[in-house]
Amino acid sequence: MTALDPAEEILKRIVQLRQQLAFAAQKFEKSAPDGGRSSVHMTLRAFDEFLAAMFGTREPSVFIPLSQLQYALHDLDRGKVVSLLAPQKVGRRPRDPAAKDALMALAAASMELLIDGGVPRKHAARQVADDLHGRGYRNGVSKRISAQNVEDWRDRMRTELPSENAAVGRFRRMVASESQFPDPVTAARHILDRISLVAPPEIPKKPPA
Repeated sequence: MTALDPAEEILKRIVQLRQQLAFAAQKFEKSAPDGGRSSVHMTLRAFDEFLAAMFGTREPSVFIPLSQLQYALHDLDRGKVVSLLAPQKVGRRPRDPAAKDALMALAAASMELLIDGGVPRKHAARQVADDLHGRGYRNGVSKRISAQNVEDWRDRMRTELPSENAAVGRFRRMVASESQFPDPVTAARHILDRISLVAPPEIPKKPPA
């Protein structure tokens, strides 16, 4: 029997991992009773199996953080909150979840760059809002993201400090990345095209068949 080439085995495992991640993502439903944890379990199991195939069981320490996260999520399903997932006590809680902060920062940066490229403020806000809607983003459960929302997000990013809001730092870095592109409008399009990698939409577009 011919031994399987190591490179072929790795490729096989990567393809399998991709299929498992795609299936888990398809099943993810943030509004589900468990908040989507069941698909997160699927995702973590897929990584667990992949790492086990790559590293084997001779290095169990590699799996400790991942295993502890899996156990902590299972405890949530049982109604128990362990210290790993316990909220940090802070003096001032953030206004929005981290995912929305990321979305606001990137949307605001896109609008800022469009304006730098000569697009009028109102038109820039509308372009970004329409683009986000087309990609499946919503403001809350089902509300459409409006041009005014995008304008308000940009105003927040321009007036708040990174020490007050981590999203402001992300906004500034994205705007500063303009120098990597031929012009500000191209930079804005690049951000919008990659925004789902940072802040996945509530209603993701189905991949082409």
